[in-house]
Amino acid sequence: MKIKVKFYADFKKMFFEEQDIELGDRAKIKDLLAQVCDTDERRKEILDSSGKVKPSVMIMLMRGQRSEVVDREHAELEDGDVVMVLRAVFGG
Repeated sequence: MKIKVKFYADFKKMFFEEQDIELGDRAKIKDLLAQVCDTDERRKEILDSSGKVKPSVMIMLMRGQRSEVVDREHAELEDGDVVMVLRAVFGG
């Protein structure tokens, strides 16, 4: 299946702005991240030392006309999905 990945803000410098990624059937967000985080430097930007997505990273999934923040590792992907990776915004 083909998934479009988009990186925003400072992630664009380390990764890319947008790219189509081929994944096997029933792939999950963690499978996609394993493929794009292909260097130690990239892994450290997105994943913590245990391999989980850092709290400072937001993963959004756009499927058709609907977008939502999804489970950081276990959301199952479908052909044509768009995954957006950006910095979480904190404040108060």
